[in-house]
Amino acid sequence: MKYETVAPMSRENALEVFEKGDETAICDALVRITFHDVDKEWVQVQLIRFSTHSSSEIRGLIATCFGHLARIHGSLGEDAMTTLEELKKQSNISERVDDALDDIEMYTKNRGTEVGGGF
Repeated sequence: MKYETVAPMSRENALEVFEKGDETAICDALVRITFHDVDKEWVQVQLIRFSTHSSSEIRGLIATCFGHLARIHGSLGEDAMTTLEELKKQSNISERVDDALDDIEMYTKNRGTEVGGGF
């Protein structure tokens, strides 16, 4: 596996990418805002926005991004946890959701923050 540095992206650029609808570009923008935007709530809104996208790749990435948000910020909002519960019902991405939930549990407990019931 090759790891690359994730470059920042402005909100304006991210929103432009989202409007254009290119799946690969959307995935890139979601990762970039997850890693670099300081407003966790705004990022969560964007992730939730794409959680019902027709692409299973984007939906799976949403789960991964929630795991990263928990690592970076030490917590997630209840809407994010509800979204993950819905994504977990989709068998084609459930493993990615499980991985994200494991990350969320580890990183939120390490910082003394509890999220979601049963996760």
